[in-house]
Amino acid sequence: MSKKSKTKGKRPLQVLFLPADEGGCGWYRIRQFHEALQLRSDVRSILLDNKESGDRVIECIKDADIIVARLLDLPYVKKIKEEIAPEKKIVFDHDDNTMEVLPTSEHYGEFGTEDAWAVVDGQLKPIWVTGLTENFNRYRNLSGQMGLLYMLAVADLITTPVEKLLEYYLQFGGKEVKGGIVHNALNYDLYPEGEFIPKDKKKGEIRLGWQGGVSHMGDWEEIKEPLVRVLKDYPEVTLHILGSYYKNQFIDIADRITRYPWYPFKAYTFKLKTLGLDGAIIPLESKPFNEYKSEIKFVEFTALGLPSVVKNMLPYSKVVTEENSYPYKDNVEFEEKLRAMIEDIKSKKAQNKVKIGQEWVKNEREISKEAGKLVKLYKSILPEKTQRELL
Repeated sequence: MSKKSKTKGKRPLQVLFLPADEGGCGWYRIRQFHEALQLRSDVRSILLDNKESGDRVIECIKDADIIVARLLDLPYVKKIKEEIAPEKKIVFDHDDNTMEVLPTSEHYGEFGTEDAWAVVDGQLKPIWVTGLTENFNRYRNLSGQMGLLYMLAVADLITTPVEKLLEYYLQFGGKEVKGGIVHNALNYDLYPEGEFIPKDKKKGEIRLGWQGGVSHMGDWEEIKEPLVRVLKDYPEVTLHILGSYYKNQFIDIADRITRYPWYPFKAYTFKLKTLGLDGAIIPLESKPFNEYKSEIKFVEFTALGLPSVVKNMLPYSKVVTEENSYPYKDNVEFEEKLRAMIEDIKSKKAQNKVKIGQEWVKNEREISKEAGKLVKLYKSILPEKTQRELL
């Protein structure tokens, strides 16, 4: 039987992505997959942007085989399940354990469900305390966490980037819920190859980079002392930080740091490339909350051709080795590995690790490959009759 006759009368899978944020999470978990699926002939992908008319939204919902939602889409999901089309298959995607967010993160203000105090200069001070801390109310946040439980309970499929987070969320799902790992993958069009040396980079200067959001203050606090010692011994090393900046953690090395604001997500990888970085530091505070994160920072810096000193704990311990990076377990090892990486950058030996890491990234974290796995995962929760209709 010819290929044409096999597919005659078949149709593409209809995927509807509910509105996503404009940041890194919305990009990696929704927007990038939407773009990748648009390049496939066996899928029709639509991404809502909160600007459509009510009639258009209902039309998209009714046409969809799969509806993909994140936490902020709770109003949409409640409307779908309770009023419009309760039979529709819902995929709930999440990439953080917001039930265990740390008080050191600004996100505690929207997710924290307990009041948090801290001893500052010998005195007990409110950090997140209902009625005392502006814009923090643990009772309001409890209501939000109930919304998360609702999303998990109605989902037909729960997807996360790592196994530990998936296992955690599946315990709140229904009896028939399925789970799937959807990695944070890369579109290599946004990761230009080759070397770029900015005009302001001094001869012999070694630039180390980091980029990240508001939940990483504890990461830097944990390595503060050994970092200061290393930079004192290597005056040619500078730090280049894109995104959030932690003034108290960097106070002793402020003159060695160049800060950059956030850029639109499709532009920020190009910005990293044009900084002329030679390596990266990827710290992570030893807290359970961080074990639910993804290894995306290692993936990004490696794809850009940069060696990295990276905390050897989940999620990174699943992917980093002595062959592809400079993993460390504690402050003693951090200092040793940072010094080793600086010396290897000088001698060009660090690129041996980068080449091994880049091969892994291209094989395991490339967006078109991950999108193919995603399509199979989505189809797996559809009735057999519907699956037979699809290309």
